[in-house]
Amino acid sequence: MPSTDNGGNDSKWNKFFQRITWTTTVPVPQSFYTLDLDNLVKHVYQPCAPFHLNRDEVKDWLTWKKVIEDDATDEAVKILMFKDSTDAKTVLEMEDLKTGISSSIQNDAWATQLAN
Repeated sequence: MPSTDNGGNDSKWNKFFQRITWTTTVPVPQSFYTLDLDNLVKHVYQPCAPFHLNRDEVKDWLTWKKVIEDDATDEAVKILMFKDSTDAKTVLEMEDLKTGISSSIQNDAWATQLAN
């Protein structure tokens, strides 16, 4: 999940996160994000390497979708979703389904994210 849009070009997003299962009683690190949907549902996201979706195997059936926008700061939160023309059930039933993701790392953006 990239967190900053900066104009819509994925090479300019500078913070990427992936959802993880957090089952420990250890406090969530400050560099992680926690999304509380209500008292029963809590999602934890850890930093991950920024990548070029258009170079990964999943580019044919996944796309970025904005879910939160802040016009004042020009920031957006985006998540990977099935493309509008893609039937999720059909994709998941494919025997030769390619699922490679985050294989083309944006090294400059990753270095910037780690430095911050």
